[in-house]
Amino acid sequence: MTSLYDPTQLRRHTSARAEEVNAELLKIQTAFDELQAVVTSIITGTVVPQPLYTWRAYANNSNGTIDFTLGDPGDRSYIGLSFNNFDPDPSMDPSRYEWSLINGALGNFISFDTINVAGKPATQVVDDLNSLSLSLLAYQFDRQTLQDYVNDKLFVGGVAVNAVIVNEQNIRISADTALAETIALIGAKNNDGSAFIVDLTKAYVDPTTSFAVRLGNMVAATATAQASVQDLEQVVAELDFATATDISLLGAKNLAGDAWILNTSTVKVSPTETISQYINTQVAAAAGGAASVTEIYDAVITPTGGAHAKAVLRLDVNGHVIGYSATNDGTLGAIVFDFDKFTLRDLSGNNLLIAEGGVIKMPNVEIDTLKVGTVITESVAPTALRKYYGNELGSNVAVNYSGTTNLGTIITTKDIAGSDIEISYYMRMRVLELAGYFQVVKTVGGVDTIMDTIWYWSATLGDIGAFRSDRNVQPYRRRFSGLGAGAITWSLRFVHYAHNQTGGVFEAGSGLFAEEIKR
Repeated sequence: MTSLYDPTQLRRHTSARAEEVNAELLKIQTAFDELQAVVTSIITGTVVPQPLYTWRAYANNSNGTIDFTLGDPGDRSYIGLSFNNFDPDPSMDPSRYEWSLINGALGNFISFDTINVAGKPATQVVDDLNSLSLSLLAYQFDRQTLQDYVNDKLFVGGVAVNAVIVNEQNIRISADTALAETIALIGAKNNDGSAFIVDLTKAYVDPTTSFAVRLGNMVAATATAQASVQDLEQVVAELDFATATDISLLGAKNLAGDAWILNTSTVKVSPTETISQYINTQVAAAAGGAASVTEIYDAVITPTGGAHAKAVLRLDVNGHVIGYSATNDGTLGAIVFDFDKFTLRDLSGNNLLIAEGGVIKMPNVEIDTLKVGTVITESVAPTALRKYYGNELGSNVAVNYSGTTNLGTIITTKDIAGSDIEISYYMRMRVLELAGYFQVVKTVGGVDTIMDTIWYWSATLGDIGAFRSDRNVQPYRRRFSGLGAGAITWSLRFVHYAHNQTGGVFEAGSGLFAEEIKR
């Protein structure tokens, strides 16, 4: 327990400035305010007092380090005080004390003995507080004795502290009771104390209307509004149905929803004629001759959901008719032209196609893919289909004298199952005393197949300068049939058999080639 009031800077028969007196009075008033709670705690038994001790010492400076003593002060100028100590023996440590000047000139002072607090001299009040603190902690009064002592000694504003405490308790009880009654009118907690239930019949939104009545009015108003909305929805639905019926006569959106398809069987160009039945005919006649231009556009949706469309252009001059007819039943669409001569011409006036007398002529044709049943033109037949592939060595490739030398790979894509693949290679070699063989390998689905093996060996002629003397060319060409359409990987390898000398190469420019051929 700590002291409620600690008069560290003021002692009897000393002087102080006015601001120091005011500060000390404020401390005294605060001590009175806090003392109420302390006394109540002691009376109710929640705090057990313990004896505390005040130490005094004297010295000749403000921190007690010069001429420190616990005995006779003599003419020492400073007093040191230490309050609320559990040890009755004073400490010899100057830092444990609060030091105050007791002798010497202090400036413009007033006498502390002339100050009254609550009708008593300030010095008496200080002594009473200090005495009370020591008495409460030094002795174990029984409750009634302590309460009587407090009633006799302590006053707040001239009123005994016990009466002040009782009055404060009564005020708080009354306030708490009023607050509880008010909360009870609002409602109560639920059984588990996790929520508050409002009593709608006792909680009012204005002086005459409860929450329950106001909510009932709101529910009734909501029901009325809902009925009005339902009536409006019925009217809107009827209008929507009528509008949908009118729109359906015009047509409907396509499946993607990005275009409108007009129903030409229900949209009319006149009271009796639909768009699908619209026919425009222009006729001119004169003595000895007649001419007419007829356009027919017909689109029909049958009751069973079937549909067809037709467009006709007919030019008739004295019975000689040309034109076209286009029909589409949803399964087959066809356009038929009737003419004596048909010419397709670009904007520059070049004739691209001329159809006349059962023959089509195209002066200049470029064809990427052509399928021909029978070829009767000799200049076309030998090269009915030729697709070329090739891969040349970009630099010299050294001979592997301990295994296989890979000399190139190409991938052919057969477009026609009945075509052939012709493989050829052209190897320029600089080697001496080497024996081995070339392999033409086909790879399909990760499976290698050796399609051909070609042996090779060189004679011993010695070196000429920095070059091998046996410098020769190895050509090869073979056509393979029955391979089927699709991708085929072709590889050329040279497999070492034996040698007497090393250092040979396959020269840059050597290559592996393939052609797809159909004749």
